[in-house]
Amino acid sequence: MLSMKAQEYNECTYYPQMESNKTFKRAEVPKLYYETVKRLRKGVLKKNQNKVAEENAYSELNKRYQKLKHKPFNPPSFLKTRPKKNIMIYVNINIRPGK
Repeated sequence: MLSMKAQEYNECTYYPQMESNKTFKRAEVPKLYYETVKRLRKGVLKKNQNKVAEENAYSELNKRYQKLKHKPFNPPSFLKTRPKKNIMIYVNINIRPGK
């Protein structure tokens, strides 16, 4: 069986013609390609900057929270009891006849 394949390969007469000095033409760049790439890169850069700014803002809030977390609880001032004052008000009402 191997000898049959070897015979077939020996009898093969096809040899591709390859030219080594042939130059290939570069494909043309699509219309507005560079502008689109520039726009996409700018968008990615802006997204990364927004992400960094958001992380910085979050870390600031976290620092403030940690400071307040360790402070003792301070109840609102209206919950504190004040001594009641005795207030006496006199009101004079004059009722006249007529309208």
